[in-house]
Amino acid sequence: MLRMADLRATTALMRASLSDSATDRRAWLTVFVCFLPLYLLTAHYALTSGDTFSAVIPAWQLVHHGNLWMEHVRYRPYWSVPAVHGHLVSNRMPLLELVNVPIVAMFWWLGPSVVPMALTAATMTAATVAFLFLTFRRLVSPRLALTATIVAAVGTSLWTVASTEVFPHTVDAFCIAVTMYALSRERIWLAGLALAAAIPARPHMAALALVVGLGLTWSKRSLKPLLIIGLPACIGLAALIGWNYELYGHLTISGGYASYVVNTLTTTSATSTSSGGAVWYLVNIAGFLVSPQRGLFLFLPLALVLVPGLRRGWRVAPSWVRIMSLGGVVYSLVQLHINRFDGGQNFYGYRLATELVIASAPLLLLTVKTWAVEKDWRLRLTKASAAASIGLQAVGAFAFTLPYVSPARPWHASPVLDAIRDKPAVALMLLLITAVSCWSLLRRPRPSGATFIHRLADASTT
Repeated sequence: MLRMADLRATTALMRASLSDSATDRRAWLTVFVCFLPLYLLTAHYALTSGDTFSAVIPAWQLVHHGNLWMEHVRYRPYWSVPAVHGHLVSNRMPLLELVNVPIVAMFWWLGPSVVPMALTAATMTAATVAFLFLTFRRLVSPRLALTATIVAAVGTSLWTVASTEVFPHTVDAFCIAVTMYALSRERIWLAGLALAAAIPARPHMAALALVVGLGLTWSKRSLKPLLIIGLPACIGLAALIGWNYELYGHLTISGGYASYVVNTLTTTSATSTSSGGAVWYLVNIAGFLVSPQRGLFLFLPLALVLVPGLRRGWRVAPSWVRIMSLGGVVYSLVQLHINRFDGGQNFYGYRLATELVIASAPLLLLTVKTWAVEKDWRLRLTKASAAASIGLQAVGAFAFTLPYVSPARPWHASPVLDAIRDKPAVALMLLLITAVSCWSLLRRPRPSGATFIHRLADASTT
């Protein structure tokens, strides 16, 4: 009886913490505490990507030796490149290394280890989800906001990529979530700082900052937002260039990526006017969306289901929601001009689309509120596709490990098949649960169809 009473008290406390009357601080902390244990459980504490390993080892070197030189490190980062004075350094962007420093310092007695990185990724992503909830509840009812937060937390690459290791997307997603929360509260200065912080982690996040600055200037008919967004972004860009100058001895944005980025940009630019260049870019976009190994729509079918309703969501969306969605699209187009859509290997599903997903999340939520609830079949299809998205991510979280990962063959491999080969019982059980759930949500009869939909719509308007 005591346990049941405790459970009821806990449930009541959580409801109060997530209600409209709860303060932002209380709601943020509740969501953060709820998702952090899950992310800590599924983070990667042993085998990791060479990309992320190359970001945490410099943090260890900085904490223990006060420099970033990698030539004498026993477990040298995979992406080690020449720097000034004959040293070797990791070519990871500065903020990816610096965000690891606090927890590396907290666990200072560990040798060069990926454990602090896993803890950092899980903590940052739980914070990201908490900021998403604060943003969502300013657009829709608390119940719908919480549902959307759960889908974002465990139905997207936040779970299987951002929370597992410190990828650039871990930092980007956090900065985008803070930006959207700030814009929803008309705190443009905070949005500017958040976008500026993202640039030293992913320089072409400057494209998103530019869209936000110009978009707010247009919507508010004032140059003030452009200055508030643009000045911190310029400072973030200058800090990145200064960091690279200290390491490589010359002014550069791309740093240790220099040859790769320059070669990619010049090659695609030189062919951009030819049919071959156009075909390459279109194939890149197609692979980004539908390739078996990395396709956004394959691992987030909810996004595909909501595409027909985006126009309805766009009509009712506040200007900042439209601007962030447009910024996510522009960022992705720039990303696809720099990178092949597959984004390498040693991760599950998509990762390069993470920024687009997070930046577009408020628009997708408003699409659910205005379009999906209008017809019973749309609502059932939306729920089923959300369940499918969560199930596919669960496969990646619990059944996918690096020893069984396929090489980067985006049109001929699938991480779902990798998971089945690695842990067939777990993967097939999760896929079966997902299939049954989707079928049930598609077939389950609803009480007095139109009445149910109207009630849900009414509940979503507060």
